[in-house]
Amino acid sequence: MTGVQTCALPISFASDAAPRKVVPLKIAGPPRYGFLEAAGIFAPLPPMPWVVEGLAIAPGAPTLIAGYGYSAKTLAGQALLLAIAAGRRIWGEFLCKMGRCLHLDFEQGERLCRERYQRLALAMGIPFEEFEGQLALCSMPSLYLTNKAAEEALIVACTGVAVCLIDSFRAAVPGVDENDSKVREFLDILTRVSEKTGCAFLVIHHAGKSKPEDHGGDGRHAPRGSSGIFDAC
Repeated sequence: MTGVQTCALPISFASDAAPRKVVPLKIAGPPRYGFLEAAGIFAPLPPMPWVVEGLAIAPGAPTLIAGYGYSAKTLAGQALLLAIAAGRRIWGEFLCKMGRCLHLDFEQGERLCRERYQRLALAMGIPFEEFEGQLALCSMPSLYLTNKAAEEALIVACTGVAVCLIDSFRAAVPGVDENDSKVREFLDILTRVSEKTGCAFLVIHHAGKSKPEDHGGDGRHAPRGSSGIFDAC
């Protein structure tokens, strides 16, 4: 065609050609705080949703179970979950609200956890079938509380759950200095998840080496590490 100039562009059909990087378009405003106004603040409160009133276990800040190594913290926690899952008295003493229970085991391993659950259930006289849909175990998960995706993953896992046991706090936050007050940030994650899902968290933690009488019997000094751990629970 007269007066029209064309230009041939080189086209590559090589299979190893680098694909184009597609940058997704993000349309979002700045982060904002969500405020509860006066009408909401002073609205009548519903009854406290106790899971175990006698042990003050309810949704909100996590409940800390602190004690020395080999003091049966985990064993007691597993027996507690079985009782809630089956609607029995906890340790034969405390009434509870029956509900689904989760156990995030960062420390024991599947074999020992399963063996303990089976032996405890037999001792409690509860058929294994009663726990179907009521009890779930995740041993040695690779998703720690330090992972950015942990909060969203917990919201999904804990929706419709009464109690989630985390064993242990130290093992769930690898690489974090438990003597640094920033360690409470990971317990605050559990509080936010609890507020959104209604799941009560139980967290097993080790006690310090000091004796209660060294601090006038003040239990706030029992958990090992920063006082922020006690403050967050």
